[in-house]
Amino acid sequence: MGEDVQLHLWKRIAAVLLAALVVWSLLAMQMPNRAGAATKGIATSEEAIERARQLNLLAEDAEASAERRTTNGSDTWTVSFVPGKNTTVQLPSFGEIKLSSVTGELLTFVSSSWNNDAQLEFDAAKEKISDEEAIRIARNFVQELPWKLDSEWIIDPYQEGEYWARGDDKTAHKVRFDRAHKGIRLDQQTFEVYVDRITGEITTYGISWSKVQFADPTTGIIDAKQAGRLFYEQVKPFLYLSEVTNEPVYALHGQYTMDARTGKLPADRNSGAVAVYTGAKTGFIATSAVQKRLLSNYVLELQYAYTDIAGGKVDLFYRLELHPEAPIFTYLGVPPEINAKTGKWQSFIGESIQKPFPEPGQWLVDSSAAADKIGYAAAIVLNHELVTLTDEPIIKNGSVLIPFRGLMEKIGATVSWDQKSKKVTAQAPGKKVELTINSSTALINGVKYNLNTPAQLVDGRTYIPVRFVSEALGAEVRWEHPVRLVTIQTDPSLKRLTDAELRMLQFKAQISWEEKQPVKTK
Repeated sequence: MGEDVQLHLWKRIAAVLLAALVVWSLLAMQMPNRAGAATKGIATSEEAIERARQLNLLAEDAEASAERRTTNGSDTWTVSFVPGKNTTVQLPSFGEIKLSSVTGELLTFVSSSWNNDAQLEFDAAKEKISDEEAIRIARNFVQELPWKLDSEWIIDPYQEGEYWARGDDKTAHKVRFDRAHKGIRLDQQTFEVYVDRITGEITTYGISWSKVQFADPTTGIIDAKQAGRLFYEQVKPFLYLSEVTNEPVYALHGQYTMDARTGKLPADRNSGAVAVYTGAKTGFIATSAVQKRLLSNYVLELQYAYTDIAGGKVDLFYRLELHPEAPIFTYLGVPPEINAKTGKWQSFIGESIQKPFPEPGQWLVDSSAAADKIGYAAAIVLNHELVTLTDEPIIKNGSVLIPFRGLMEKIGATVSWDQKSKKVTAQAPGKKVELTINSSTALINGVKYNLNTPAQLVDGRTYIPVRFVSEALGAEVRWEHPVRLVTIQTDPSLKRLTDAELRMLQFKAQISWEEKQPVKTK
């Protein structure tokens, strides 16, 4: 590895260690004794090192030294360690351990290993270990470590911008773990494991751990559904002029944090205001639809976060995190944006986004798709997929009418219009359906049938009764009243949609309807 790369990595590790030690020094000042902690005090450096070995935090051949420190009445031992001169272990490590001299309790632990073969480039064609396999290998490594730490580690699934990982060893998968308590993550304590992309070996790791007081997650907090509703009410898109494209765009910040007890978004835990676009808004798209579309890229999660670093106290917060599969601007990890005039998705630098978007989170569907907030009269779902029509369906005399051409062609029928006779004809294999404007009689293969609501002209467009024509062509049709969806199935193998699936389709139908509404301009 080149000297410049090696120096860069050493500096990076040193910076991480220094930052961690500052926090841990503060923790040690006020860290009280706890149930289950060691009760035997430490009087000498030899006892401090022995205590670290009892916790299996030192390799047998590690060279260690200990220093006693008293700060603001807190009496601690700091054990520093480096690999032994004749080390033979696979992952020689270095770091520091902080212990209470009064109780012998472990207060902080930071450790990293070193890989002399680290590189900043890798030929992807040589990769043999998949992401999923790397996660399995890393998880086994973490679970099998002999360290006696009061900790639970869970995979951090969220994306990391290339800028923040630019110094990482590219020959290895980087698997990130966060500390957790009762399954709830504390993302300020991490464990990173690097897995070789070819051999599957662990090449290096880095861990930061400190003793904390976890708040009780079972009492005094609002539930996730209420948190989702409050996020939806409080998190609004901001409109700004992009310095890159010089065009107005709608955007959201990468993360939002809510106090799980009050339901408020603390100013010190959320990104500040941006320079709002103040130009004319002529031709802009509907902001109600923009909000739903942008929030579709976020997941809702209950997490721990520090409320008192010096005291080692953490409390519960709900967070909106960018979905692990959201099409972010990869280099910075910035969320996608929406061009205010075209409604098109674009990246932070104005590039059109081609990657697929994740399904909206259930929290957003539950928060924004209440039945009493539906704006559309009806929407059409064909074989479990929402059908986007140029003109919205309407309801007449209890029947749903749709523009005659769009849906019929999606079903597979050939559609024709006879201007002289005002007749619509839809043909499929073995079926011919004929409807005449304002006539209550229709023909199926020449046989007459009565219609509750005839085909008709609305604002110069021809509308036909969707149930009658769809069933005449052999489809199964249902009216899902609570969500105002007409579900049509031409594939008999499909199961009936669940309530959750119907609500998801309702959410998408509402966005489609909102995007077609006229926008007030200033």
